[in-house]
Amino acid sequence: MNRFADVDYENKRLPSVYGYWDHPIWPFEKTMEPIKCQINRLDRFTKVAKQDCHFPSEHGLTRDESAAVYLYTMEWGDNSLYRVLNRALRSDDRDAVKPWFPFLRLFESALEKLPSVKKGVWRGVFEDISKRFKENEMITWWGISSCSSTVSVIKKFLGANSTLFLIESVNGKNICGYTNYPNENEVVLGPGTRLRVESNALDHDGGLHVVHLREMTDDAEIDMTSTLGDLQLTEHSVQKSRLGESSKEFQCTIHQGELKDPMVLPCTHKFCLHCLGICIRQNAAGEVICPTCDSVHKVPIEWKKVWRYQAMNTVSQCFEPKQSVQIKRAINFVEDSYYRFGNSPQRIKINSVQEVENTRLRAKFERCKITLSDAHVVTLLHGTKAQFAAGIASEGFLIPTSFNRNPDNDAEGELKFGKAVYFAHGKKATEYGKNILVLTDCLLGKVQETNKSELKLTPEIVHKRGYHTIHYENMMEGPVNQEWAIFRKEQCLPVFIIDYEFIDANDVIESALVEQIKGMNYFSPDYVLLEQALFGTDNQCKAVLKFVGDLGHTSPRHSTMIIRALLSRTESIRMNSLLNHQNETIRILFLRALWLSGRDDAQLQSFLYQYIGPNALIESLISGY
Repeated sequence: MNRFADVDYENKRLPSVYGYWDHPIWPFEKTMEPIKCQINRLDRFTKVAKQDCHFPSEHGLTRDESAAVYLYTMEWGDNSLYRVLNRALRSDDRDAVKPWFPFLRLFESALEKLPSVKKGVWRGVFEDISKRFKENEMITWWGISSCSSTVSVIKKFLGANSTLFLIESVNGKNICGYTNYPNENEVVLGPGTRLRVESNALDHDGGLHVVHLREMTDDAEIDMTSTLGDLQLTEHSVQKSRLGESSKEFQCTIHQGELKDPMVLPCTHKFCLHCLGICIRQNAAGEVICPTCDSVHKVPIEWKKVWRYQAMNTVSQCFEPKQSVQIKRAINFVEDSYYRFGNSPQRIKINSVQEVENTRLRAKFERCKITLSDAHVVTLLHGTKAQFAAGIASEGFLIPTSFNRNPDNDAEGELKFGKAVYFAHGKKATEYGKNILVLTDCLLGKVQETNKSELKLTPEIVHKRGYHTIHYENMMEGPVNQEWAIFRKEQCLPVFIIDYEFIDANDVIESALVEQIKGMNYFSPDYVLLEQALFGTDNQCKAVLKFVGDLGHTSPRHSTMIIRALLSRTESIRMNSLLNHQNETIRILFLRALWLSGRDDAQLQSFLYQYIGPNALIESLISGY
């Protein structure tokens, strides 16, 4: 459970708690004294909150006030401060709240200075409790209630058969920027918030049950008609909420569902082709009345073409990347990391950046930060495949159960440092990735430096040595081939999932040439294409070498013919550059192709021993390729 799901299930009748209102404001550390016996290691978390809180504050909060808000949002399990506090606030024993009066007074003093929120906010529960809420029923949430103004923050940790609350807030306080998790857009409702159930639960596909609540105040006449703003309680808004603020741009304002064959009137209101057609047929005068704003528009002869064209222009703007500062920084980081150690025959092109917002993973990361002796954060990249990205975003990184790079294919060789999660700078990360990079905040802890691989390591072995991370750097290979092996998944927090591809020197997407090579007939190879790819992008080069090497297994004669042709067509200095390539896989694949092709060719064998030597050949043979 996290604080967004810490919901008061029971609608108890309890005396309200007002005593802390008259309590003097104490220093932050002093407010902890009456409650420190209830929470283990509270002194340690207090220091973290005081150090990391948002100060100076643009809203005039003191450091103590800001630290109180920060501490409230910190997650460290069942003993988290917000959990212990809310248990006291919901207790039948009202004396249980008294030790909390100093903290509550400081916390409330902070909230008084923060902006109020008068709009729809969201909470969630992991189970279906929707039947407990009946239309027009009055309920009280006695604890402090954490909500988010962004529904996706709540939905991402809800599974099947969950309850989602939409609350029309009046006195909620926006603490975004003051929390331990600034991306959660958090809004808090104070203790003893009274709510009215606006309607019985709406049941949506996938087992999600939505309950609509409205915050009640002493002024029962407050007009809340505009508080929901863009938050419409429809099937579309719940299911499509991951589009964020732009979700309404894809909604037909007649049937409140997804736009199909989108049309837009000159007044900018959008409709489906079918829905708008009905409106036009209802008006025989060649005019249409907008169902949303009642404005009258003349219907063009080719209205389907005219209004569809305008609609596509309008809707397409919603798909244009609205890059936040964070996303721009992520893109810059990847590009800087990729080109950090020199130029490349390829150019990285970033197609999309998806921010990972997972409060559960962040809570584990923050707890890990507290337990590590050296807890500085380093941002690194992890290369992976698209099918694994969703799992990393939801469950975090997993420590491998096998020593092999690919448990399903022993031929790909073993992991350099055994069972660990691997990170690197841009070029090395893309060597392992299949068009997906995970930008990750890493807690390195105590680092073992090495320039040699050690294939059979496990987390237990490394931790017994007193280390948390292994940093590999071999000066013979250059800094581009640095790697970090991390042995606890809690040390790794995925921040962005980045989809990328490479563009070659001819401004062509590398995959086009790679596919041509994969489909090439070895009886009549295209040598111009093979040579172009051999010195193209890394993946194009790998495709050629793999094509030749695999052919060496099945048809050594044809493989030898291709290798000899490439050697004769290519300057020796360029060919030899493959032996010293920054990409370790390319070096190994090149040696493998030469070895398999030269088994029955004395001239190639001579080349191998003259320019390469037995040690490099042995390296290629034991690599697993």
